[in-house]
Amino acid sequence: MEPDELAGGGDPPEPGGRPGLGPPGFVPQKEIVYNKLLPYAERLDAESDLQLAQIKSNLGRAVQLQELWPGGLFWTRKLSTYIRLYGRKFSKEDHVLFIKLLYELVSIPKLEISMMQGFARLLINLLKKKELLSRDDLELPWRPLYDMVERILYSKTEHLGLNWFPNSVENVLKTLVKSCRPYFPADATAEMLEEWRPLMCPFDVTMQKAITYFEIFLPTSLPPELHHKGFKLWFDELIGLWVSVQNLPQWEGQLVNLFARLATDNIGYIDWDPYVPKIFTRILRSLNLPVGSSQVLVPRFLTNAYDIGHAVIWITAMMGGPSKLVQKHLAGLFNSITSFYHPSNNGRWLCRTYPALETLTEPHQLTATLSCVIGVARSLVSGGRWFPEGPTHMLPLLMRALPGVDPNDFSKCMITFQFIATFSTLVPLVDCSSVLQERNDLTEVERELCSATAEFEDFVLQFMDRCFGLIESSTLEQTREETETEKMTHLESLVELGLSSTFSTILTQCSKEIFMVALQKVFNFSISHMFETRVAGRMVADMCRAAVKCCPEESLKLFVPHCCSIITQLTMNDDVLNEEELDKELLWNLQLLSEVLVPSMVSLEETKLYTGLEYDLSRENHREAIARVIRKLLDHILDNSEDDTKSLFLIIKIIGDLLQFQGSHKHEFDSRWKSFNLVKKSMENRLHGKKQHIRALLIDRVMLQHELRTLTVEGCEYKNIHQDMIRDLLRLSTSSYSQVRNKAQQTFFAALGAYNFCCRDIIPLVLEFLRPDRQDVTQQQFKGALYCLLGNHSGVCLANLHDWDCIVQTWPAIVSSGLSQAMSLEKPSIVRLFDDLAEKIHRQYETIGLDFTIPKSCVAIAELLQQSKNPSINQILLSPEKIKEGLKRQQEKNADALRNYETLVNTLLDGVEQRNLPWKFEHIGIGLLSLLLRDDRVLPLRAIRFFVENLNHDAIVVRKMAISAVAGILKQLKRAHKKLTINPYEISGHPKPIQILAGDRPDNHWLHYDSKSIPRTKKEWESCCFVEKTHWGYYTWPKNMVVYAGVEEQPKLGRSREDMTEAEQIIFDHFSDPKFVEQLITFLSLEDRKGKDKFNPRRFCLFKGIFRNFDDAFLPVLKPHLERLVADSHESTQRCVAEIIAGLIRGSKHWTFEKVEKLWELLCPLLRTALSNITVETYNDWGTCIATSCESRDPRKLHWLFELLLESPLSGEGGSFVDACRLYVLQGGLAQQEWRVPELLHRLLKYLEPKLTQVYKNVRERIGSVLTYIFMIDVSLPNTAPTTSPRVPEFTARILEKLKPLMDVDEEIQNHVMEENGIGEEDERTQGIKLLKTILKWLMASAGRSFSTAVTEQLQLLPLFFKIAPVENDNSYDELKRDAKLCLSLMSQGLLYPHQVPLVLQVLKQTARSSSWHARYTVLTYLQTMVFYNLFIFLNNEDAVKDIRWLVISLLEDEQLEVREMAATTLSGLLQCNFLTMDSPMQIHFEQLCKTKLPKKRKRDPGSVGDTIPSAELVKRHAGVLGLGACVLSSPYDVPTWMPQLLMNLSAHLNDPQPIEMTVKKTLSNFRRTHHDNWQEHKQQFTDDQLLVLTDLLVSPCYYA
Repeated sequence: MEPDELAGGGDPPEPGGRPGLGPPGFVPQKEIVYNKLLPYAERLDAESDLQLAQIKSNLGRAVQLQELWPGGLFWTRKLSTYIRLYGRKFSKEDHVLFIKLLYELVSIPKLEISMMQGFARLLINLLKKKELLSRDDLELPWRPLYDMVERILYSKTEHLGLNWFPNSVENVLKTLVKSCRPYFPADATAEMLEEWRPLMCPFDVTMQKAITYFEIFLPTSLPPELHHKGFKLWFDELIGLWVSVQNLPQWEGQLVNLFARLATDNIGYIDWDPYVPKIFTRILRSLNLPVGSSQVLVPRFLTNAYDIGHAVIWITAMMGGPSKLVQKHLAGLFNSITSFYHPSNNGRWLCRTYPALETLTEPHQLTATLSCVIGVARSLVSGGRWFPEGPTHMLPLLMRALPGVDPNDFSKCMITFQFIATFSTLVPLVDCSSVLQERNDLTEVERELCSATAEFEDFVLQFMDRCFGLIESSTLEQTREETETEKMTHLESLVELGLSSTFSTILTQCSKEIFMVALQKVFNFSISHMFETRVAGRMVADMCRAAVKCCPEESLKLFVPHCCSIITQLTMNDDVLNEEELDKELLWNLQLLSEVLVPSMVSLEETKLYTGLEYDLSRENHREAIARVIRKLLDHILDNSEDDTKSLFLIIKIIGDLLQFQGSHKHEFDSRWKSFNLVKKSMENRLHGKKQHIRALLIDRVMLQHELRTLTVEGCEYKNIHQDMIRDLLRLSTSSYSQVRNKAQQTFFAALGAYNFCCRDIIPLVLEFLRPDRQDVTQQQFKGALYCLLGNHSGVCLANLHDWDCIVQTWPAIVSSGLSQAMSLEKPSIVRLFDDLAEKIHRQYETIGLDFTIPKSCVAIAELLQQSKNPSINQILLSPEKIKEGLKRQQEKNADALRNYETLVNTLLDGVEQRNLPWKFEHIGIGLLSLLLRDDRVLPLRAIRFFVENLNHDAIVVRKMAISAVAGILKQLKRAHKKLTINPYEISGHPKPIQILAGDRPDNHWLHYDSKSIPRTKKEWESCCFVEKTHWGYYTWPKNMVVYAGVEEQPKLGRSREDMTEAEQIIFDHFSDPKFVEQLITFLSLEDRKGKDKFNPRRFCLFKGIFRNFDDAFLPVLKPHLERLVADSHESTQRCVAEIIAGLIRGSKHWTFEKVEKLWELLCPLLRTALSNITVETYNDWGTCIATSCESRDPRKLHWLFELLLESPLSGEGGSFVDACRLYVLQGGLAQQEWRVPELLHRLLKYLEPKLTQVYKNVRERIGSVLTYIFMIDVSLPNTAPTTSPRVPEFTARILEKLKPLMDVDEEIQNHVMEENGIGEEDERTQGIKLLKTILKWLMASAGRSFSTAVTEQLQLLPLFFKIAPVENDNSYDELKRDAKLCLSLMSQGLLYPHQVPLVLQVLKQTARSSSWHARYTVLTYLQTMVFYNLFIFLNNEDAVKDIRWLVISLLEDEQLEVREMAATTLSGLLQCNFLTMDSPMQIHFEQLCKTKLPKKRKRDPGSVGDTIPSAELVKRHAGVLGLGACVLSSPYDVPTWMPQLLMNLSAHLNDPQPIEMTVKKTLSNFRRTHHDNWQEHKQQFTDDQLLVLTDLLVSPCYYA
């Protein structure tokens, strides 16, 4: 493309808006301040003005000329580069114009996805600094973004392969919405609520979608005067919803994110106090900590935990308001989780630092400690009010850290470097000791500091000695030179980075005197040693470079003359030219010199930015000269000695540097930029506001800014010399030596990324090597070319550029290369390359656009931008003719794209159909073809025919691709169905409710299934208003409720072949052909992977499409097949028929009544047969089939199906298994219908209830699951009407009545029921046990699924479970006991509403009086879990806390030893999480119990058996000891004031009879274990006498006894 054809034509630019170098003609929004510190700062204003003016003018032109590519894309890229270099250095007016233009561009509906992402990223960048634009400056509509998110993230066609989006698109879109959110208009909130509330049906996937939309779109940063139009419209509604959902659904976490954002944006405007206990309880639950002894976690809790980051933000923001409760609850939260997250070594870190540094041998402790000190470094050094002696710690810490520079321990080395660097950045290393003589007004601390600074010089020199030691130890044995390992090892390179950055930090902070001493020392070291150039050499050279960078004039004076003289001496005689191995000294001095000089050859004229170097353009251009010489040398080597790989390596490196090296390497720059940001974060002082950065950071940042300028090779112009060099790289990339190929390819990829448009130039040259008609290509060249197409993991992939002109060449070439003589499938490396290529193309392909039109609204803003002044260039505005020409060009471009698209499809088809093409390439070609399906263009006819024929291809891989493709094609051919708007309130004859009321209301009652009024005749059917989507009407009705229009307005059904389009005819002909269909069905009923196959959604989509587009045209051909398949009980045949039937039912959505009625006449017998033949392998597929058939369909349309399924699910014919399967299938269908079939649910419940005592286990489990779904709709959510579906309370009441016989007995219940049906009448009790088993299954199934648990009713079952549940974990127990235990565990984790707390405690207190000790024991385990999972709800209720305290303390005196011990464990847990406190009444109570006198031991008769029941006194005394023990164990990581005395009291009982003695020993050993790590610190709390006793106890023989 000629340069003047780019959209940037016009006169040569003259900077307008600023004569000479005056002040800018505009107020910049926000510049990058570091530019002011650059040495050439005064030139930058003129430079940036010119660039900005060009960007505004050319971007404006490009859009007006309809040129999205290359003009629009090129200049938007320029704009993002401009922002990187100068910040937002443009006027507010321009800022707004840029944003508006990009907002219009990004929301063009047909915009190619990669362009959309590019524009979006720039827009995000423009909106990043919210403070620069207020809501008055900018308002952005929200709907265009919503349409985009809906179109892309909720794409209707992506799953059919008609759209290919990149993975990154979701994050880009969400970030874009987040950036635009502050500028949505004031009424946006109300409009959004109106739009998305109708989706809020909690049983439906749309709920997730609604909450996602709320989370990303709802504006929360409106000014206070607009709060009534903002969060006040939804806050009560959504927090009410959140607080009442009990089992984490997927969307609960998203609500948390929304509330966290709301809290942060409106600190102090919301009263959170009413919700605080609930919020903290939920955050604690979401941490998923395993509580109690035998914990079974509900699996779904694990997947849907909250994002900790958001929870933290939320808590912090709530603390900022007027709240009194948050701080208290936060402390409680930390207390309750300490023991889970506690590493046993804590204590104030500072006191650990010295001991850790003294030893330097406990590396892990050292690393952890140093990291902590680094974190608080800035506060430590600045001293201040709270820690004035802080600064005095610095030097001792630094000196003691030096031994950490240890060549043998890598991680210690790194952390030490970081430690030393951190402290050096914070303090100038200047010797101030002389001040002591000059001033006498210093405080004590200041005097101490001044005298200490004398040690700085010593420190610097010692540090250098350490570094030299490190370097000498890493000088590798000479073998390093000879071997091929050029690279340092990864560890070495990290150490190198650490060393050089630390050293340069130290030098930057030194005073001139210390610097000179250090410089001399480095110089002497570097000239007195010689190093191999790879590892040690690099490190020394790094140290030298640091010195030079820090103070160039002094350092260069030393180094340059020295190195030059040695090099000249060594190269004077001629032998040097013929030596094979170069002199080590020569190499080393060359390396030294190259590190010290900053490269400044004349640029190949790419940089348009001034970087402080004056180029003398009259002299020869070094780069071009070097390039010419290197090319000659390269030709010579390749022709004469291609095996001289070493020279080739160097040539590759030189070419790479000529193309790319501008004084620093991009990858080094990137890693420095990253580390700079890390340091900046750790060093900033947030309380002082953002801007107090330290000197060293500023120096670093300015340096980075300068390097950024040198690296910004502005979209390098691509000249002949570059073309030559890139072609040389290609030549080297296809050389015969793999190492040369590899190196050349890396450089080649880097160069491709740097130059605009060079890819199009190079592709044909790469493809030359793949041409099947060439005989002279070697295998090495072939492989090299493939690698060049493949690209590396980060750069461009030539095989897959997002551009028609490119893939039109590359894709067919890849397929045809299968016929090249250089291709051999025997070589695994080549096979792998083709696999990788195909995989990469599939992974990276994004749909490429066919329509590049720019809408009018966009052009209008572009005009404003082009006319904007300050700065501007004198450019003539576009004439109408030019604009017309632009439009014409753009239409040509669209036509071109379309032509390219069709050519590509046809060329690929030609390629795939070549004779002798190996099968692998046929598959690759078909794979590429299937990427070309789109939703805006029907596939060309030839391709449609190709895919339909391949439905019967021999290879299963191809058949699978064809099935997906044909399903997609059918979607492309789908005819549009007409819709019309209805008024649901008129249909129902009920007015709109005043406030929001979800659930069953009079105005949505007409949607319910009602067997009295189901449409059974044509007239009834056509007058019935069907609503297909399940969620409509549950929460609210949408503003515009649309349903499908009547039959006569829909596309014609039952068409003859003549009525169809050509594309449809192709499909019609194949599917009407009995032979074709027979073959297809045969293939579809083969099994693919034994035992792994599932109901396949792709095949279902294929059939759904067939029956949707052609109604019942193919039923006659298919009917015999269906009847045959359904009778064959094989797994794969059953699956095939299930897929077809699901497709039939869903595809018949728009059929007329006659056709539907006929269809069900055919289907009902088929389904009956299928359900009676159901097997273990197939029941899942039939379940999926029926669930899929019922999804998003009005139940009144499917009444045949539901009536069939409800006929008699538990007939008992075919045994219990068939019954269970039928229930499963029925459940699948009803679950899809959610709240719209209350009548069916009632009928089913009525049918099942008498059968709950069925004994077969599999039926029982299934009934449990079905009950969960029957009661799913009975939710207690806010603003929800009571459901007309079955309700739990009524059901539970009936169940409890039947369980009476079990409730009344007090002994443990054993399971007597054998697993077969007894003859005759069973007694009530046996019936009761059978019923209980089923009920347990139901409770377990609903624990994780339903939204809320009906606690009140289920609580009455608790006493029964307590009786049954065993204490030990033992799998040999029967089902009843295991289930009861699991059920208790799940119930105890349930979330309680505050009003349920007293009810639960009531039951627990009652059970604690039970005669079964198992029940009393289980009460305690239940209590532990329940309190922890509902901690703050309980804490918020004083009576509850008292009750629990009483319960635990009274169970401490239980007659059963196990119960007492469990009570003690429970007590220590409750104390530890601060639920109870160790107050003096409690302590006195235990001490009193301890003093209980034991009865005298009676002399026993030798023959008599000792009494096993302990005396009451012993129990009391044991209770006291257990209580004290619990107190000791409740603070495992510190020693509170009461602890020493308590331990003394306990030790007095060491000689008491068992079990007391055992308890004391256990307590002491636990105390020792948890306090061992910090014993040095803990023992301070004890008096000497106490210590003596304690030491005695912990090591005395009785301790080991």
